[in-house]
Amino acid sequence: MTDKIHGFAATPDQFLSGGLPMFTATVTGANLTTLTGTEEPHAAALDKLIEVISLRAQPVVLGTPNATTLRFAVEHNEIFGDLTAFNAEATAAFAADFPGATVAITTFAF
Repeated sequence: MTDKIHGFAATPDQFLSGGLPMFTATVTGANLTTLTGTEEPHAAALDKLIEVISLRAQPVVLGTPNATTLRFAVEHNEIFGDLTAFNAEATAAFAADFPGATVAITTFAF
C-alpha cells in the first residue's frame, strides 16, 4: 500500500540509509574514546571530530567509534569535494585542540 506523506507518495520499501554515502574518519595522535573532564566527562576528541565533519556536512548516521576511527554517513557525497583538500582543512581544525593529531576521511565501501 502506498501512503501520501506531504503530497508525495511513499512506499514501504524506502529506507533512510539506502543511498547514503558512507565515510570513515581515521584520527592519529588522539584517542576518540578517552573521557576527559571532571564534572561532566566527555570524549573531547570525538566531539571535536564531529565538529570538524560538521564544517562541511551534517552527519545523519554515526557509527560506534573506536580509539582511532569513526564511520559516518552524510546526505550528499559531493559535499566534501576533493578529500585531500578537506583532510588538510580537517587536520588543521582538529590540531588546534589536539596538537600533532591528523584526520583522514575516506569513502567506506561495504
